[in-house]
Amino acid sequence: MRAILAAAAFALSGCASDDATLAPRIEAGLMRLGADADRSRCFAARLGDDPAAREAAKLVEKSAGRDELKARALDADKKTRRAFIAANLARPRGVSVTEGRGA
Repeated sequence: MRAILAAAAFALSGCASDDATLAPRIEAGLMRLGADADRSRCFAARLGDDPAAREAAKLVEKSAGRDELKARALDADKKTRRAFIAANLARPRGVSVTEGRGA
């Protein structure tokens, strides 16, 4: 019985720690795609708090470039697409995640 409880506790703690790493995963992925640190951090903080953060992190990590990320985000399910749009709209005016230096 103790072994079952220990295994269940380990599985639950693993899930919680995975959720806590979503924003840093998104930030690192955006930086890999060419966004600067400030833009990546801002976008990841906003997107990482969204319920669709897990799927967003997967899309960022799978993308080979910012154009591919944009296409993946626009083709994603409604919840994930809205999360990307909301995070982008929450950025300061005139700063786009897909422009020049951004991812």
